[in-house]
Amino acid sequence: MASLDQIASTLLCGIAVFWFASQIATMILRPTVSGVQVWQHDEQRKAVLQEKSLLYRWFQPLCEDLNQLGWLHLLGNVRSIELSLAQGGSELPWKASEYLAVGTVRMTLAALFSLAVLNPLFGIVGSGVLAVIIGLLGIAFLPRQLAGLAKLRMRRFKQRLPFAIDLMALMMEAGGDFRQCLSTVVHENRDHPVGVEFGVLANAHAAGQPLRDCLDQLQARLRDEDVNEIAFSIKNADELGVPLSKTFLTLAEQMRLKRAQQAEKLIGERKTMMAFPSLIIMIACLLVAVAPFVLGAIYPS
Repeated sequence: MASLDQIASTLLCGIAVFWFASQIATMILRPTVSGVQVWQHDEQRKAVLQEKSLLYRWFQPLCEDLNQLGWLHLLGNVRSIELSLAQGGSELPWKASEYLAVGTVRMTLAALFSLAVLNPLFGIVGSGVLAVIIGLLGIAFLPRQLAGLAKLRMRRFKQRLPFAIDLMALMMEAGGDFRQCLSTVVHENRDHPVGVEFGVLANAHAAGQPLRDCLDQLQARLRDEDVNEIAFSIKNADELGVPLSKTFLTLAEQMRLKRAQQAEKLIGERKTMMAFPSLIIMIACLLVAVAPFVLGAIYPS
């Protein structure tokens, strides 16, 4: 008579084979999108995802089905995920629900792989429990990983932003216009978040969008106080007719002041952090100095 492990293994294999065959059939029978149809922004975005993401290309029907499920919102705060995606946590144009759906598929495949590896060691029941735990932990970690990547990118962006503003101020003082300054900043910061974000701004402005709309889009993407301050100053200068050269000189001076304040703040924090190690070193030095006298008093020769 077949054991419980054999029955469970046969059942899981049958479900996996049926699911995999249905996905292959859905992908084969899925209608292709012609070049004439790919004019809408959403279709263009999905075309980019299909090109860049192997999992999305293979499992797009499943990802779209998962995308429609409301329980994906329980995996993380959708607004925080949207913010992380906007700030560049991912290079691909995901929506929050799509990112969670693809992440769920990835963690499900990882759980199935763990089940196959752990089955000889713990049996079908034990390996199944461990695989479920691994999958759930991986899915729960997805928003944190994305937020960490976005935070790292924004840190890099803010570290170089003052230098970009300084460069634009110097160019404008020398007679350059706004588009030339943007082009120079993008050229000097290739493959850096500053160059990427300013490149999007420059391309949108060169395509004919009003400067105010371009700055609003930049603010909506990054949602950062420094970016808001820069955009507000530029929009005010554009409305009031103030030369942008004076505006950027003021912004550069404010950025330098803010850098100095941040440096002083970091120095103060480091001093506080060094207090406890300094105390330990002082106590160790005191013990080294006092130990001979103490030992001499305890063990007189």
